[in-house]
Amino acid sequence: RLSTSLAFSRSPYIWRVSGKGKAYTFSSCFPPPTSQEELFENCGINNLIQSALDGYSATVFAYGQTGSGKTYTITGSDKQICSSGYKGGSERDGLIPRTIERIWREAQSRGGEYHFRVSCLEIYNEQVMDLLTTTKKGLGLSVRWHQRKGFFVDGLAVEACST
Repeated sequence: RLSTSLAFSRSPYIWRVSGKGKAYTFSSCFPPPTSQEELFENCGINNLIQSALDGYSATVFAYGQTGSGKTYTITGSDKQICSSGYKGGSERDGLIPRTIERIWREAQSRGGEYHFRVSCLEIYNEQVMDLLTTTKKGLGLSVRWHQRKGFFVDGLAVEACST
């Protein structure tokens, strides 16, 4: 019989699965009831923001069981974000609105000229869906490999952003 235990301590967090003699180490692990702000400030996304502003690509990936809170963690409150005129700043904002706000603020403080492009996708039941398009063209996209570009999603919308 397999049992799991999770020991919360200072980084790194260790998840031990007894019965198999294996231990998994995570760079971070946030127990309930971690706030959206606490997660944002401590999950390492600020390093990705700095790298993106230095010209590197950055990806945030959420993985987990259905109903575990991935969408809420990434986006925050859907009703709030989709409301007309929403400007951000709520304690329920997820990683995306907090990241966008931080990127704009950091870019302004650095000065210079920045050009941003963004895409957003969801993989559910092994289907890749473009979250920036509302047409059927955004459903069932394919992940491909190109020698020069590396992995990419064929047909994924990439939108230019400005402040």
